Parts: sequence; structure tokens; C-alpha cells
Amino acid sequence: MLEWITSKVVVSVAALLILASVGGFFVTQREGWKDAQAANISKDIAKLVNQVSTVNSNLTTIIHFGDSGPGINLPSNVDGATYVMKFDRTSVRCELNGRSSISEFYTGVHLYSPSDVDLKNLTQKREHDLNHQTFTTHSTGKIVLMRARAATTGASEFETFVFVGE
Repeated sequence: MLEWITSKVVVSVAALLILASVGGFFVTQREGWKDAQAANISKDIAKLVNQVSTVNSNLTTIIHFGDSGPGINLPSNVDGATYVMKFDRTSVRCELNGRSSISEFYTGVHLYSPSDVDLKNLTQKREHDLNHQTFTTHSTGKIVLMRARAATTGASEFETFVFVGE
């Protein structure tokens, strides 16, 4: 009788261990999926910024979060949680539930609207660049990517601007 009870306890413990392992596997896979989503969002934004940066004409592209508005739409949440995007002049970082993924831009960008500054005034542009080194936004609203002609060391060329839309 004691052997029978012992065998049932051993089988029950083994079954619980197997169930815990399977449950842990699925939890790990779900967390990995969230990491992949954050990485995909930062890569998508960097890819769009890099594409805009290759254009040699005036161009405006708007990234909307959610299904609202024309243009490019990115998800407003991942698995019910909103995420944060932190931009600096060379990259974007997507943060989701304590995890983050960073993607680099091919060229430096300006983190303000070109309408905020006289683009022919190099001193004013440098000052704005120093005052706008980073910005943070949530996955709501919109981000504007703009390519505009700006004066540089005597020549005129197109530069990329990234800022939060109204």
C-alpha cells in the first residue's frame, strides 16, 4: 500500500514539473515576442528616417500610431501596452515594459521643425541642435519626418528633421 501511494506522489510531482516547464516555455516565448516587437518598431522608424534622408527634394512623411490618418501607421500598443520612443540625433530607442531596442540612423537628423529656425542661418541651426539633442514621445499621436533644403558651409543641401506632430 505504501509503495502504491509513493508511486502516485512521484507521478504527481513529475507531472507538476512537466507542466511548470511547459508553462515556463510559453511565458519565455511571449516575452521574446515582446522584445521582437520593440525591435521591429525601432527598426521600422529608423528605416523610414533613413529612406527620407536619401531624398534630394522637399518631402514630408507622417507616422501615425494606431489606424488613424493617412500615411504610415505603426501600432499604438503591443499586447495592450503603449511604448515609448526616445530619439537622439543618430538613433531611436523603443522602450516597452522595461525592455528596449535601439536602431541607428545612417545620417544625423535635426530634432525640431524646420519652421522653428531660419535654415540659412548656420549659427541659429547649431544653437537649435544644441538645445534639441533628444526628445521622448509615446505611441500616440504622430511623428513628422521632413526633408528640407538648408544652408551648410556655403552650399545648400537637404537635411532631415524629425519632430512630434501637432
